[in-house]
Amino acid sequence: DDGLTVRDAVKEVDPESMSAYIAGREGKLPTGVSIKGISVMLESDNTLRLYLGFKDVNPNGFTYTIDGETAILKQREDGMYYLARPTGTYSNHLQKTHKYSVSDGTNTYTVTASVLTYARTCARKSAEVESNLGKALYLYNKAAVAAFGE
Repeated sequence: DDGLTVRDAVKEVDPESMSAYIAGREGKLPTGVSIKGISVMLESDNTLRLYLGFKDVNPNGFTYTIDGETAILKQREDGMYYLARPTGTYSNHLQKTHKYSVSDGTNTYTVTASVLTYARTCARKSAEVESNLGKALYLYNKAAVAAFGE
């Protein structure tokens, strides 16, 4: 035991030490499509969502993949569109990246991200509650990897 409380350990996480989890982006976005952001559903499993925006185009006119497999564009009750893997991510795999792609057949855009990409985004925020959430998620993953391996 190092004598630190969880609160102290969380405060000591430097968001810059999480730079390995910056999202990767490649390709060209199809016309009318935008990337709105990412979020994580922290439930019994951890599900990374990539949110997409559409302007003057039909969202159903594009092809979507996650890790090279066909994906279904989903829509929240408030109208926001997103892509998510059909299963979540175990706590010791939050660092594992996945490739989310959208294509119109000519232009393909891919975002490479992990649950820890979201954690890093949170950790860098000025709002303490959001920042601490990201830092705690990072520490949770480190503990899970130590306990269960990668």
